[in-house]
Amino acid sequence: LSYDKQETGRQRRKMCAIILPIFILVTFFYSAMESSKVLYPGDLLFWSLPTKLNNSNDSSSDESFLDAVIASGNDENVVFHVSIIQDNSTVIHVSSEHGVTSDAIFNYCEEYLKNGHELQLTTMTITGQNATTKNAALEWAVSKIGLPYNDIFNENCTNSKGQEAYYCCQFVRKAYENVLGYPIFEIQPLNFNDTTGKLNPYWVDYFKQRNMPVPVDQYGSHPGRLIRSPNLQEIFSMYINDTNSIDQFLQNLADALETTNGTATNLRFSLTKSLILFILFYFTFKHLF
Repeated sequence: LSYDKQETGRQRRKMCAIILPIFILVTFFYSAMESSKVLYPGDLLFWSLPTKLNNSNDSSSDESFLDAVIASGNDENVVFHVSIIQDNSTVIHVSSEHGVTSDAIFNYCEEYLKNGHELQLTTMTITGQNATTKNAALEWAVSKIGLPYNDIFNENCTNSKGQEAYYCCQFVRKAYENVLGYPIFEIQPLNFNDTTGKLNPYWVDYFKQRNMPVPVDQYGSHPGRLIRSPNLQEIFSMYINDTNSIDQFLQNLADALETTNGTATNLRFSLTKSLILFILFYFTFKHLF
């Protein structure tokens, strides 16, 4: 009888030695899957118009520029802008009016609402990059605050005055390229055509004012194409049509946003879950056998 008990004990220990690593691996795998569904500072926020220009009657130069930018993206998702998430209420980005700035998401949304636009905001995580890399890209972006807009979309990151400058999509690409030492987002031939496939008169006049031809053979990027990158994964998207929806978006962003400390907490929580599952299994196994 004593021998049988010893043999049973050995079998239990052997079984537990097999099952415990399996539980831990499964739990950590599940945790990794869950971590891909969160955002970190340095991830991206895309800005779209659900209906092209929302039928706005605004004929200002800024509106014409926005219309031309959207047309240059071949109306892919009607995405016109991309920014880097700084925290749960602000972004770092580049605008044609102010260059590289840090702006409150609420205020930037309000500007479009006041001009009669409704928005679609889409948060995207950059896959394959950890929180440390994303934070380094964010720090690089912050260091560029105050630089002007790259008004000629030069891939050398210089504007028509020869100054260091960026446009929104280029800014995102270069932030990660400078940190990693290699690009993770592709560039494509820039498109300056209208919806008929001909050179957009807006761009012809735009570059004429800068004493240069339309750079039809130049490479670069557009947010409407960047959002389709295989290195991006959507976390959530929201329709914005009033201040209440902005508040709800910011709450959702805060819920989705993680920090480096948050990652450590998640790992500890995963280990705790593994141990609890193992203990439950052990006593169930002991009771049955």
